[in-house]
Formats: sequence, C-alpha cells, structure tokens
Amino acid sequence: MLIHMRVMALATPLCLGASLAFAGAPANDDCADAIALGVPSTTEGSSVGAAPDATPSCGTSDADSPAVWYSFTGTGGEVLVSLCGAPTDYDTKLLVFDGDCDALNCVAGNDDNCPGFKSSVAVATTADTEYLIKVFGFGSGSGNFELVLDGPPAVPDNDDCADAIDVGDAFPATFEGNTQSAAPDNTGDCGATDAPAVWYSVVGTGLEIFAELCGSEYDTKMSVYEGDCGALTCVTSNDDSCGLQSRVAWASAEGVEYSICVFGFGSSSGNYTLTVDGPALANDDCADAIALELPSESTGSTADATPDNTGDCGATDAPAVWY
Repeated sequence: MLIHMRVMALATPLCLGASLAFAGAPANDDCADAIALGVPSTTEGSSVGAAPDATPSCGTSDADSPAVWYSFTGTGGEVLVSLCGAPTDYDTKLLVFDGDCDALNCVAGNDDNCPGFKSSVAVATTADTEYLIKVFGFGSGSGNFELVLDGPPAVPDNDDCADAIDVGDAFPATFEGNTQSAAPDNTGDCGATDAPAVWYSVVGTGLEIFAELCGSEYDTKMSVYEGDCGALTCVTSNDDSCGLQSRVAWASAEGVEYSICVFGFGSSSGNYTLTVDGPALANDDCADAIALELPSESTGSTADATPDNTGDCGATDAPAVWY
C-alpha cells in the first residue's frame, strides 16, 4: 500500500507538467518569430503567457508587459494599425518599427487613441519595406486583442468646409465616417488642431442644438462656427465630454447656418459617429423650467438633455433640466 501511494505522488507532477506545456507562450512571442500579415487584414490574438520584450521608446514609453509580434510589408501609402475593436479586452499599447529585430528603428507608437484605453497608429509606409508591430499592455497588462491593418479610406466628400454635409432638420440626425484621409483644417482658434477634419452644416432653429461624437473610436474634438467658410466665427468647441470624445451645445439663432468641424486631439484620426439633435425635453432650457407646487414630488430624466454650464455654483458640462 505504501508503494502504491509513492507511485501516485510521482504521477501527479507529470500530469501538471503536460498541462503547462500545452498552455505555453504564443508562437509570436519573440520579434524573430513575428507573424506576417497582409494589408488589409484582421487578426485576433492574445498576449497572455508571452514574455516582456524591452524595446526603444517609440511614440509612447515601453512597458514591462507580455508582448507579441507581427509584421507587414509597406504598400507605399498610409497603413492604419489598430487595436480599437471590441475583441480587444485590455489596456493596450502599440509600437511599429522598421529594421532588424536587433536594431529596431522607431516608426510610430500609441498608448490611448480609442475608447477603452486601446491603441491605433497611422503609418506612412515605403513600398516593399518590412515593418514590425509590437502588441503589448499598459503597465503589466495582458489580454485578448483584435489587430486590424488597413489602407487609407477614400478622401471624404465633406473634407472641406465648403462641401459640408447638410444635417437637415429631422432631429436626431446621425452620421458615421472616418477622418483618416481628410486634410487638416486648422482655423487657428476654437480648439482647432492639425488633425484631419470633416465638416457638417445645420440651420439654427431658434432653440438649443447639441452635437456629440460619443461612441467614436478615437480621441475627438469638435468645433461649431457661424459665418462664411472664408470668415468663420467661433461659437463653441469641446475636447473631452464623454470619455475622450466630444459634445457641444449652443443656443442657435433661427435661420442662421452653423458649420460643425469634426477632428481629433493632436493629430489623431479614425472612425466617428456624429449625432445632432435639438431639445428633447420640455424643461431642457432654463426659460422652460417646469413650475412646481409645495409640497410636490416629480420624476424625470436628464438622459436626453443638453448641458447648461452656468460657470459657477458647482456647474459641470453634464446634461441638465430645469424646475
């Protein structure tokens, strides 16, 4: 009986060893084993179980987190390298190099360029040049990801202020697009940057109008102007109102045309969703405050209201209603 127990004790470690071998490091754990990808392509992977790889700082600092590697061949045009998709489930970082694994040259890098602390970079590539992609995490993080490589989308029809897309008067109006191939339109004020920009226009109703980029896939900014495209006057602007995305509201004058500029923080670009709407609630504005009796009890919601930051008295840029 004693001999039998000793045999069982030896068998258990052997079983565990087999299990650990099965859950080994990813095949592309090392730069030298980078998996070659095409452009365009979509690849799902995981950095769990990978070893950290110290690399030069490149657009963002290195981190001591598990890393995996991919490669692609330059097209001669811009290639978008993105971890922004829903399958990515952790706080990522992303570096792109050229050169050999033993002599990496920084091309581009990013930490947080999309909601959920995910990463993307646009790389101006040279035809037939090999590029190496390091996918890793902030701090010591690791997880699952979706890596998308894509060429630039077509130049948007609304790349210029003069070609702004008319929002119309049926609110809410929602538009989707991508700013990656648009040209910058730095007007010099109103929160402008050198990021690619697209344009929309809306005619004032005499009531408050709000526009938002909440849910977009990159770090956005938005400005609203009145006047001709050659002589724009700033009405309002916003950088971060819903995470790294933007929301604005302004008291519109009836019949006045307003130009809405959608662009990015710094030089950021990407997919966006723009929603333009008017007041959805009877008491959205101070002037339309609902009168209450004393005592009274009322239920309501601020979900569809517009912000009313009065500048003091504890005010914020959160949606507000009035009584």
